[in-house]
Amino acid sequence: MTVASVLVAALAVLGPSLLSRVEGSKLPAQAQVIDQRAFNVLNKTQPPAEFNADNIFVPPGHSEDSLTKRPFHVYDDEFLKIIGDNPTLTRIAHSPKDPLFHEAVVWSRETDEVFFVQNAGAKNASTGLHKSAIIEKISLKDAAAVSNKSDVAGLVNVTTVPSSPMVINPNGATNYRGQIILTGEGQGNDTPPALWVMNPQKPYNTTVILNNYFGRQFNSLNDVAIHPKNKDIYFTDTIYGYVQDFRPAPGLQDQIYRLNPDTGAVTVVADRFDHPNGLTFSPNGEYAYVTDTGINYGFYGMNSTRSASIYRFDVKNDGTLDNRKVFAFVSPGAPDGVHCDSQGNVYAGCGDGVQVWNPSGKLIGKVYLGATSANFNFAGKGRMVIGAETDLYYVTLAAEGSYVETTQRVPVQAMPTSTKTDSSSALSAPPSPATTMSSTHSDADPAVDNSLDDIFGSSPPETREVPSAMRREATATAEPSDLPSLRRQHVTAGYREGVSTSKGEHVQRGFDAGFPVGAQLGMRAGTILGILEGITRGLEDRSVSGVVKKPVARGALGSSAARSEDARSTETAESRRRLREEVLKIYMEATKSLDVQSVFAGSNVGAGAGSSGHNPPAEQAGEPAEAQLGRKGDSVVSTWEDKVAVAHWEKNMEALEMKESQADKGDKGAAAERI
Repeated sequence: MTVASVLVAALAVLGPSLLSRVEGSKLPAQAQVIDQRAFNVLNKTQPPAEFNADNIFVPPGHSEDSLTKRPFHVYDDEFLKIIGDNPTLTRIAHSPKDPLFHEAVVWSRETDEVFFVQNAGAKNASTGLHKSAIIEKISLKDAAAVSNKSDVAGLVNVTTVPSSPMVINPNGATNYRGQIILTGEGQGNDTPPALWVMNPQKPYNTTVILNNYFGRQFNSLNDVAIHPKNKDIYFTDTIYGYVQDFRPAPGLQDQIYRLNPDTGAVTVVADRFDHPNGLTFSPNGEYAYVTDTGINYGFYGMNSTRSASIYRFDVKNDGTLDNRKVFAFVSPGAPDGVHCDSQGNVYAGCGDGVQVWNPSGKLIGKVYLGATSANFNFAGKGRMVIGAETDLYYVTLAAEGSYVETTQRVPVQAMPTSTKTDSSSALSAPPSPATTMSSTHSDADPAVDNSLDDIFGSSPPETREVPSAMRREATATAEPSDLPSLRRQHVTAGYREGVSTSKGEHVQRGFDAGFPVGAQLGMRAGTILGILEGITRGLEDRSVSGVVKKPVARGALGSSAARSEDARSTETAESRRRLREEVLKIYMEATKSLDVQSVFAGSNVGAGAGSSGHNPPAEQAGEPAEAQLGRKGDSVVSTWEDKVAVAHWEKNMEALEMKESQADKGDKGAAAERI
């Protein structure tokens, strides 16, 4: 019996196919049915090293060409209602290399235009640290005029929007009260990530409405959405500016925030993500959908074992998020921008185009591009624009986007610096202390992390005011001193997780027996992660973190000597960059291997070649549970301690901490003299 006949027989057993179910309906010319049962069992599957999240799957009986020719892929007949009788997909713009059509796709109903932004941090764009990404737009009237063709790149005018002041590295956007809110990822140390409001009409004047969380810079603001009922502004913050080398190392965990524009209150509504990215709400406001692109580490590659999921939250009456659940897991790539239509179906930009799920999380169809779409958006009823990095598409279909109706302008005061306004764009309400901010970041030091204080209780940490010039000099000259504080942070986190897990392991026998075991293992794991992260930060290119190096004195060295010095400097920077990439890979392996569940299961995942390979002794009859826990965890942690040479780094850090302590005493003495 041939493979084909076996498959036919299997399908006969499984029941009527999707194709037979839609035979009664007229299948649109640009649509095709994808029957998942045809590839439930494959004749051959490839190992993960050969086929994984960055590969597009071509079902049996199809080719890349056939999938592209009819791009509306019907996985369930529900999708037919979404695309209608005659859907179309038209490429309206193309860029050879520069990813001009990346994110922040948003429709301005007032102008009937769609805005979008260039990729910040993309190597082919040279954006990020030294040059900001730009905002662009198209006229939907121009796009509609050519929607009967498949490829008209060059015929639709793409206009650069001269925002004033310029929005720095924009990434996400949504329309709000006649204007557009954009998330800016920031640039270097001194231009913090921020929420901007932009007038969608000339002169495209902009206002910063938020640029800090109680004085602390955000990491890299990513996406933004408005809740359809309470009209509050929700936004995501993640690490992509850091892993694309135009923002310093994160100072906050990746999480989702909520801004009340009337009071200026900023609160955290969700955390515990790998990399929270896209964000949207269901039309009735009952659900929030968040994409997690933890699989993607920017310039440092992909980790296919991390999240590529859409999570759904219940939105409570008070606007808080609750009851997180996995809504969908995506392949290929990861879900990025996410939006709902007016019926509550969920759409996300993924590694092969735009994928669509019904409200229960069932994949019902795709708008297939054969390439990644980071974001897209509806433009009212029957229209959609898709950004695909170097290509821009216009789609006609039956569905209508979920549009949040707002009638008033944003009731917060424009920042007093670097902002131009006119009577048409002035923001109405009086300033609020929480939202009227300086355009430069605060010079105040963040609170000092006293290891384990939050567990046992302590007085509030001491803070010191340090002049900004001193801070810049310290950043440029004292990079190894990050190691002790990073170790303390990771040890504290490891302690908490170790205690929590040991408590779970010993719930039947009481907490006391497992407490010291879990705490010690957690602290040892935290030490390892702290060392690796500290080394990674120490190897950062100073130009990447926005710190200016002192120029070489050419008169002293002479021109040839100066060129030689420049060459050595370039070589050293490249060597540091390569070394940092290697250390970052090790850090990612350690993060996975030293996860509390892996440690206490004795799973030595990711230790890699060159480790000593500590193996736990065989389990003994009648062995106490806490002994089993310690034996399993010790084998994992000891392997990583050997690999990272913890004992060597501990000596270095003890010396650094002693030096820091002496410096602190000197600072206090000097302060006393001034008083």
